[in-house]
Amino acid sequence: MTATVDASELPTEQAEMLTQLMTQRPVAPAAGAAPGAADQFSYDVTLHDGQRTRTLHWTEAEVPDEVKPVLASLTVRAKPAPPA
Repeated sequence: MTATVDASELPTEQAEMLTQLMTQRPVAPAAGAAPGAADQFSYDVTLHDGQRTRTLHWTEAEVPDEVKPVLASLTVRAKPAPPA
């Protein structure tokens, strides 16, 4: 699944979280299941600000609590990825 969203389309607090993810150190992952745990989603978030690109990756168990609302908004907007 994939979603492309302009930060202006998200609630203010979620747009601010994306800005923080782009400009600051990565948010520490949540303590979660061991690597390779079965039946987990993984999330790749690629941020563009016009000059820079940053890609972050989390397993479902590692998603920081403060990032979960952003991922929930993106999940609602997600559509199947085009075939490779």
